[in-house]
Amino acid sequence: MDAFLNRLLIDPLAELTAHHLLDSAMRNFYAFTLVLVRMSGLMTIGPVFGQSIVPAKIRILLVLALSFLITPALHIHSRVASESLNLPSTILDFAWVGIGEFSLGLVLGLGVQIILSGLQLAGEIIDQQTGIALGEISNPGFEINGSVTGQFLFMLGVTLLLIMEPVGGHLMMVSVLVETFQTLPVGEAYVSASAVELLRDLVHQSLVLGVQVAAPLLATMSLVALTMGFLGHTVPQVNVLIVGFPIRAMISLLVIAVTLSGVGRVVVDLVPSVIDDIRKILTAV
Repeated sequence: MDAFLNRLLIDPLAELTAHHLLDSAMRNFYAFTLVLVRMSGLMTIGPVFGQSIVPAKIRILLVLALSFLITPALHIHSRVASESLNLPSTILDFAWVGIGEFSLGLVLGLGVQIILSGLQLAGEIIDQQTGIALGEISNPGFEINGSVTGQFLFMLGVTLLLIMEPVGGHLMMVSVLVETFQTLPVGEAYVSASAVELLRDLVHQSLVLGVQVAAPLLATMSLVALTMGFLGHTVPQVNVLIVGFPIRAMISLLVIAVTLSGVGRVVVDLVPSVIDDIRKILTAV
């Protein structure tokens, strides 16, 4: 009789404990998936992380590793613990929350990518002025055909992003995304109107950067064009088309070599400020 009563008391307790453990496991797994989605936004389009030249398996492994490290610390650094998360009732609810999480990483990666795209724009302008645009090459990062100088300047920008002091730009981006968990806990992520306005402003900055980088060569090519035009009128025996192309190519390489340090300084000064602006927008509550 005592054994029967003990069984009646233990079974409901065991069932309650099992239900609690299952509910806790589901909430922790749900929190992990949201962290995974937020980190995936950066790996989709961000510089270095989102480039197609980086194998997809490496990016997936990196996202999983970061998510496994971040999820256990959510209840410490976040205002909302994983136990207080409300599980979605339908797949549409989960998709809606996932879009908000994914958009945070997407905004961060897209903002930095837009700035570095200004270097590629500068290369396109330079090659159009020097005639090197005839030798376009395949750009595996964007999966399009790009100019030689544009590819070179873009890879220069990515390299500077990686070796930036005191902390590499790629580490700064990951740090900003991790910091968003303090102000925007999992399940509460969204992209504000100010973030969209910031992306609009970054497009303007990217265009300015492209013109700024290409400006020295544009001015030099204008002087070369005037000189060749004057030479063609004063010395008709000289074939300006044949002589002009190697002169333009040689002078363009010289100007790029001279202004390369200035390009690096502009990128090093601009990228951290852009990341900081994005951080202020994403972490603002």
